[in-house]
Amino acid sequence: AYVNSLIERSERVAREADQRAQLAAQSERNRIAREMHDVVAHGLSVIIVQADGARYASAARPEAATEALENIALTGREALTEMRSLLGLLREGDTGVAPQPDLADLPALIDEARTSMTLEADIDEGLDAVPSGVALTAYRLVQEA
Repeated sequence: AYVNSLIERSERVAREADQRAQLAAQSERNRIAREMHDVVAHGLSVIIVQADGARYASAARPEAATEALENIALTGREALTEMRSLLGLLREGDTGVAPQPDLADLPALIDEARTSMTLEADIDEGLDAVPSGVALTAYRLVQEA
């Protein structure tokens, strides 16, 4: 009876560990799906805005249209690179993935946006104390804005 109870307990522990692993994997897939959505939605939004701007500016200011087309290409390349990085997370053994953006990456994001619009931004110091999940969410909100 004692041996049977040990076997039963061992099987239960193994099942629970397997369930925890499955839940963790599902949680990670959900996180990657949210990130993928953010990357694709932001990239396409910027591309659409730039394309509309190029179309309207092409007759009056051809140089503005050329600049907008360059921004479209740059945005598309960056979105594709980010998407490949996220998809790399789904491949077993792939470790060449860039870290997720956070509030320290806001100045670069804002500088990138300034290439296509007039933009003013004030960023407080000391944002490194913000938890990583909140920092990623705030970065994505600024990115969408």
